[in-house]
Amino acid sequence: MKSDHDQEAGKSTASRGEKPSKWDHSPDAGETTRAMTANAVVSAAANVPLLLAAVGLVIYLAFEAGLNLPGTIFGGLSLVVSGWRWSMSKRYRAREPLDEATERLARREVELNAGLAGLMWGYGALAIYPHLKEVAQIAFPMMLAGSAGVAALYAPLAGRAYLYMIVPQVASLAMAHLAFDGLRSIGLAAVVAGFGFTMHRSAQMSKAAGERLARALLERDRLRADHARLAQLELIEAKVAAESARNEAAATRDLFIAKVSHEFRTPLQTIVALADLLALKTDDGKSKGLQEPIQRLSRAADQLMHQANDLAAFVRANKAAGYEIRERPVQLDEVVAASIVELRELATRKGIEVRVAVPDVSLHADDMRLQQIIGNLVSNAVKYTTAGHIEIRAEIDGGDPCTMSLWVSDTGSGIAEEALPNVFEPWFRGTREARGLGLGLSIVRSLVAQLGGTAELNSEKGRGTTACVRIPVKVLDQAPKRPGAGTANLSNMRLLVVDDEDSVRNAVADLLRAKGAVCVEAPGTEDALREFEGQAYEAALIDIQMPGADGYELARRFKARHPKSETRLIAMSAFGLAQEHSGLFDAYVAKPAKADTMVGTIVRALERRGSAASSSN
Repeated sequence: MKSDHDQEAGKSTASRGEKPSKWDHSPDAGETTRAMTANAVVSAAANVPLLLAAVGLVIYLAFEAGLNLPGTIFGGLSLVVSGWRWSMSKRYRAREPLDEATERLARREVELNAGLAGLMWGYGALAIYPHLKEVAQIAFPMMLAGSAGVAALYAPLAGRAYLYMIVPQVASLAMAHLAFDGLRSIGLAAVVAGFGFTMHRSAQMSKAAGERLARALLERDRLRADHARLAQLELIEAKVAAESARNEAAATRDLFIAKVSHEFRTPLQTIVALADLLALKTDDGKSKGLQEPIQRLSRAADQLMHQANDLAAFVRANKAAGYEIRERPVQLDEVVAASIVELRELATRKGIEVRVAVPDVSLHADDMRLQQIIGNLVSNAVKYTTAGHIEIRAEIDGGDPCTMSLWVSDTGSGIAEEALPNVFEPWFRGTREARGLGLGLSIVRSLVAQLGGTAELNSEKGRGTTACVRIPVKVLDQAPKRPGAGTANLSNMRLLVVDDEDSVRNAVADLLRAKGAVCVEAPGTEDALREFEGQAYEAALIDIQMPGADGYELARRFKARHPKSETRLIAMSAFGLAQEHSGLFDAYVAKPAKADTMVGTIVRALERRGSAASSSN
């Protein structure tokens, strides 16, 4: 009973006037003919020893009867027939399977060879057979009949080969019984003719059976080949399905992580900002009882912030097949110092000494990516060290290009030898008790690889760990201009904070006010545009992900309305800044951001504005 799918498929093909396709394994006539001819060539060569044995006996009988010349001619013809068959077998077996043109050529050769064999036996029947006596005379027709019988097994497979062989044999033998006195017998001649006819009929039936066998063998081989191809296709399909499932699972995982990271980082910005604000408010010596709890809150917020940043970096790298690299003049010692500010405090609280030996050298590099690499390595060292020290050391070689080698060593618990091959894999943690997501070293490896460098880690259980990264860098002759004293002061700066999340907007604005800025808040794009119309602002911190017109739209509309405005636009987002929209903003702050990060970003953006103005003058 056909399934609904089969019935629908049949209707569909019938409606187009086409015959439904079927799975046909039957070989065509050409394939069968080529297979039979190839078999005839091989079988003819295989029967050469039997042919030579029969011919040898006839030659012996001829020489015994004094028929030296006929015996020699008969032997010479047999050598030609035998050599030809061996030659055919060698030539055509090397070219199997035979194509159509080769099959025709092989079939013609088999037919001609069979005809020559028939003439050879016909010559023997007329030149040797009549002159033999007694037993020898009986032996010759037996050899001829045996030759005809053996040839009936293979010659019919190749066109008319058997007909070309049997006709000269039978005709010559019958003629001998009609022409020679000692053999004359019409009855025997008739028997010989009947034998020839019977052998021809048998050969035809043998040919039909051979065709059926060849077709069956070809069909079997095709079925086997189809089965092998089907199995291979099923294997490929299974591999593709598995790969697709893995990719889909990875995409779903990354999307989930991205969503969770965003939803996690947005309220975390409020926590980080309020922790910084409380620290500022209680830094007057009058609230000593609150300073310790606030510091603990700040440390917890820092840990959450680092984990959120690791998540965001991991997802961003997977999604974009890499990190965005922005190189600029930087001071290596300052980059290292900025990377370990909070981590140094954490290490000090644990009683761990942090040693830094970094050259005072200027580089053209991405300071944020270097901080990310150093911060993750030092964070791991602090996490797994309970006593002793952590050492951060860097060297610049004099090659072309130059290579910066940076080592972070600790006296911590170390890593088991069997775990070392996995330390750079995502989600790997050294121990079950270890805190964190297991993304730090994976991010380090990805960043270093994108920067064209290498990362390696050596460790011994119970004796500590040393991580080393080597990155090609460009060394600058002149140190980058460092901000002067007091540039981190936002005193009386007019700033606009745009964010649809009330708690985030309020916390960021309050924190900036505590730093001396005059802050105005706007909950969305339309409110921000109205503020820009009524007031001049030195900078605006704009959230990217807002309902309706987002931060990108706000930046586009602002620049269209105020093309000559000197207001610095600073993007703030839990997601990264899209590369195609990066030109809309003067700077970018990733949520969550601490007070120093926000203030430093604002100051640098305003400094670039001042530099541009002075250069234009």
